[in-house]
Amino acid sequence: MKSREPKIALSPGRIAAIYVAVGILWILVTSFLVSGYSDATEDLLLYEIGKDLFFVLASGFLLWFLCHNWEKQVVQAALEGSRAMKELDEARREAESANRVKSDFLAVMSHELRTPLNPIMGYTSLLLEEVEDPSLQDPLRDIMNSSRRMLHLIDDLLFFSYFNEHQRVEGVEVFELLPLVEKSVSETRRTFPNGVVVVENGFGDFAKVGAEDVFEDHPELLERVLHELLSNGVKFGEGKPVYLRLGAKEKEGSCPLIRFEVEDSGIGMPQEFIDKIYDPFSQADTSQTRRYQGVGLGLSICRKIADFLEAELEGRSFPGEGAKFSFQFLLPRVEIQEKRKSVKQRVEESSFTDSEKDRLNRVEGEAIDSRSPCALVVEDDPLNARLARKELELFGFEVEVASDGEEAVEKCELRVFDLILMDICLPRMNGFEASEAILGKDGKNAGTPIFALTALVEEEARLRCKEIGMQGFVSKPVRMEDLRSVLAIAGFRELAKE
Repeated sequence: MKSREPKIALSPGRIAAIYVAVGILWILVTSFLVSGYSDATEDLLLYEIGKDLFFVLASGFLLWFLCHNWEKQVVQAALEGSRAMKELDEARREAESANRVKSDFLAVMSHELRTPLNPIMGYTSLLLEEVEDPSLQDPLRDIMNSSRRMLHLIDDLLFFSYFNEHQRVEGVEVFELLPLVEKSVSETRRTFPNGVVVVENGFGDFAKVGAEDVFEDHPELLERVLHELLSNGVKFGEGKPVYLRLGAKEKEGSCPLIRFEVEDSGIGMPQEFIDKIYDPFSQADTSQTRRYQGVGLGLSICRKIADFLEAELEGRSFPGEGAKFSFQFLLPRVEIQEKRKSVKQRVEESSFTDSEKDRLNRVEGEAIDSRSPCALVVEDDPLNARLARKELELFGFEVEVASDGEEAVEKCELRVFDLILMDICLPRMNGFEASEAILGKDGKNAGTPIFALTALVEEEARLRCKEIGMQGFVSKPVRMEDLRSVLAIAGFRELAKE
C-alpha cells in the first residue's frame, strides 16, 4: 500500500495568496479613502500605491517561501516520526517473538536436560541402597554427586533466564521457616557431601525463630537464596565449617525482620570484588588455572531475588579471612487463631461416604485394608516409566503404566487407584488435561491424589497444577526422599518410612 504523506490544513501557497489579497484590498481601501480626503496629485498617489503593492507582493513571496520550507520540515519530521514508530513497533514485535522463542527453548531444554538425568540419578540411588560392596559404593556416590552438580547448574541457568525475563513469581504461600532452612541445609549437604554446615538459631540482637512460627511469602525464593549462599560458602570454605545464622527481630505490625548470615573461613576475596560478583557470569578468578568451578550465577540470582523481595543483600570479605553474606527482609507472619483439628477428626465430622472416609483416613496412617495399594504412573519416556515402577514396587505398590493422557483417563474409568503420578508433557493429551478429566468427573478416581512428576520447572506449571486440584508438584529428577514425601502426603506414611 502506498504511504500517504501527512496533510497540513493551509498550504504555503494559500497562506501567501490570502496575505497578498488582504494586502491589496487594504491598499485599495486606503487609497480610496486618501484620494477623497487628500490633495495629493494622482502621480504621487499611484507611486504610493505601487510602492505598497510591491511591498505586499515581496513580503507575500517571502511568506510563501518561509511557509513552504516550514511545511517541508513538518512533513519530513512527520514522515520520520511515522517511520520511527513503525520501526519501534516492528522491534517490539520482534522482541516479543524472541522472548516467546526463548521461553519455548528454555521449557524444552528444561524438559530435555532433566528427563535423562531422572533415570541416571534414580537408578544410582537404587543401586546405592542395594549394593553393599564398598568398591562400588564410591563410584556410585561420585556419579550421584556429579549428577547433583549438573542439576544445580541446570537449575541456575534456567532460573536465571526465567527470572531475568519475567522479573516476578506469581502467588505467595504459607510456610514454616525452620523446615525450609533444614531443607536448604540438607540439599547443600547432599550436593557437597564433604561440606560442614553449622546452624545457629538466634544471634546478636536477633531472637530465635520459633518452631511454630508460620509466615507468608515466596518460600521457593528464600530456599534458593539460602542454597546459593550455603553452596558458595561450602565451595570456597575449603573444608572448614560454614555457619548459617538466622534470627528474627520484632517490628511494628505482623512483619518481623528476618536475617540470615552465611559465614565461611575460606579463601576470601578483596572487598572491591564484592560488587563485581553480583553481575551474571562474573567470578573473582576467571583464569584458566582457577581452582573453583561454576558459571558465576549464584550471587546474581540472590541479588535479583533480593530486589524482588525488597530485601537487603550485603557481603564482606578479605583475602584469606573468608566471606560473610547477609540477607535481611521483612516477612509477614500468619497468626494461627486455633489449633487445627486432625485429619481424622475432620473426616469423621464430614459428610463423606464410608469408602471416602477410608481413603482419607490413610493420612492418619490407617490403611484401607490389607491389599497392596495400586498406583498409576503416567509417563511417555520408557526409562522413566520403568524407574518409577521399580521405585514404587520397592514401597509395596502394585503399579500400572500409561504412556499418554488419553490412556490414563481410560484406565481411571476402569478401576480405582490409590495414587497417580502424572507427567505433564505427554502425547495425545497432556498431563493437565488428563488430570482435569480424571478429577473433574464424578468417577472412580475423582478423589485420588494426583502428583505431577515433570521436567517442567516454570512457575506457571506449578500454579496450573494447583488450580486443577493436583496434590503436589515434584520436579525431575525425582529423588527417593521426594517420593517418600509424596507418599506421606498421599497418606502412606508407614510405607514411606525408611
